[in-house]
Amino acid sequence: MSRNREDLSVEDRCSLHCQLKELHGNCCFYCRRKFGKTRLRRRTLDHYIPHRIWPGWNVDNLVLACERCNNVKADSLPWPLVWLLLAHIEQLREESAAGEADTALEAFPAPPAAASLASLAA
Repeated sequence: MSRNREDLSVEDRCSLHCQLKELHGNCCFYCRRKFGKTRLRRRTLDHYIPHRIWPGWNVDNLVLACERCNNVKADSLPWPLVWLLLAHIEQLREESAAGEADTALEAFPAPPAAASLASLAA
């Protein structure tokens, strides 16, 4: 969760909680447990893509998370998003190898030959 709580008024924060609860239900986006009154089950706003990468309070980038899951995720990208990005990069490489050169692809160095998604996730 962003440390910039002062960026958002209490009213806006409550509004976002209500919108996200309606969209995703009254459970943690990550562990799917229902929110409770204990500290670890308390509802928090989490930037799915970290605030440092996608600043702002857009509902498209926010989820409700329990405090524990929010702290565990911290400022990292979620693995499903990482896998999608890696798959997209691999697709660009294949297109480039097929003769459709793409200069944007040069920004992504090829992973070692033995690398796989499973080894990257470990």
